[in-house]
Formats: sequence, structure tokens, C-alpha cells
Amino acid sequence: NPVNDAAADDVWGQKGSFTTYIPNNGGLSASSLSISSITGLDMDYQGNLWVVDSNNNRVLRFPKSAVNGGASGISKTADFVLGQDSFTGNGQGDGVVMNRLWHPNQVKVDRAGNVFVMEQNEPASGSLSRIIKYNAASIQTARSQGKVTVSADVKIYPRPGAAVDPLWWGPTAMAIDEPRNGLWISLCKGVCYFYSFSSNSVTKIIHWGGNLRGIDIDSAGNVY
Repeated sequence: NPVNDAAADDVWGQKGSFTTYIPNNGGLSASSLSISSITGLDMDYQGNLWVVDSNNNRVLRFPKSAVNGGASGISKTADFVLGQDSFTGNGQGDGVVMNRLWHPNQVKVDRAGNVFVMEQNEPASGSLSRIIKYNAASIQTARSQGKVTVSADVKIYPRPGAAVDPLWWGPTAMAIDEPRNGLWISLCKGVCYFYSFSSNSVTKIIHWGGNLRGIDIDSAGNVY
């Protein structure tokens, strides 16, 4: 509790221990994390915690749980994984396939439960950076069928078949702007994009300069 407590109340990925920092402690599983590469997280509107486990090429969902959630009320064992076929896999994607991730760095969940995942890959790696979307309906269907994973539904940006964007390199962060129905994206090249879901295109480009590392939006619509 940041209001009245300076000490952490819960820990994920270390089998309940606050004194260890072992990557994939106990072996790759639904409760392990690579630790050194936790590059992003988000809370959805149902109270579930989504964590980017970048070195394991996956995003995990830790569900809200009144039974074994500890002080936070969130389970320490994931019940859903993006980017892998199971909780014990960590194979790399190639920036093209929709059922694999390659070093994801950000995750955001909108009010409807749609999940957006960003991959930041340099051109030299043979894979272009991208943002992909997992529809809420697809996730719900998979879970109702007892599955623990699902493939992404659509590549948000760059759009398939679109011309090469010379500014699209090193996306670092994103923020969902529901009132404007779009997504703000910061890039290493000192550029910020607004991607409109209505037109499926970038409708605003802001050149700030420098190496942008984050972006967020407040309830009044101001962008930081």
C-alpha cells in the first residue's frame, strides 16, 4: 500500500520469497518469471494482472483471486498466456506469426477486455517491431474451452501490406485513449503517434525529439 507502507506486500515469480531473484525460479511454469525482463504490466478492469515476461517471449495473466491472492487479491499462478502454446514454452516468434511473440515490451488492456501487445525488435534482428491485438471475445472463447492461450487476431501496426514507415523504429510504450478511440505510441526516434481505431491508420504525428521512453494519458485527455 503506497499510502501507508514502504514495504512490498506480495511477490510474483519467486515462489513467495522476497529474498530471491532467480530467473524462472523452479523451472519455466505458470508461476515463474524471467525477472530481469519484466518490461511492462497492466491491470484490466476485472482486476487481473497482465505481466510482460519478455525474455520468455510471453505475456502472462494472473487472475484476481479471493482464495489464494494474498494481500493483493491476485493469484501468483497465471491462468492464461499469450505468445506461447503452454506455460512451459518460451520459443521466439519472427514478427510475422500470430501465435508467437519475440521479446514483447508492453501490454495494455482496454475497457472491453481487448489486449494490445507491443514487440520492440530492431531491423537487424530480422523482425520488425509491431503491435498486435487479442480480441476479448477470442480470449473468452478460448478460456471457455479450457484453453490457456490464443493467437492474436490482428496486427494493429504496421498494417499488413502498408508502405514502409521510416519513423517506425523502437516503439517504447503505448497508452489507450478510449475517448478518442485510439492508441498513443512513443518511439525511440523522438516521435509520438496517435493510431486511430476508426480509420486503422496513424492520424497524428508529434515530433518531440530525444529518445522517448514512455507515454500516458490522464482522465481529461492530456497526453504526457
